[in-house]
Amino acid sequence: LDGQKMRVRLKGDKSESSADAKPTDAPAVEPFSYFARIIRGEVKQVDGLTSLPTNMIVMEILDAARQSAKTGKAVVLTK
Repeated sequence: LDGQKMRVRLKGDKSESSADAKPTDAPAVEPFSYFARIIRGEVKQVDGLTSLPTNMIVMEILDAARQSAKTGKAVVLTK
């Protein structure tokens, strides 16, 4: 919903619940404004957890997990 509140719906549940998002460490204290600063080029150095290379690896892992769940087979990740 915003940088502090989120809606959560678990698999199999039709109802949602509200939850508070845990605060993040600086410089990504407010994720939406941090993202906007990155897009505008105002953030020159991106830290490890929010870096593009880290997020690309995360996306590869999530994609492999989806493929594995769909096919029921292990997906081997390559470098």
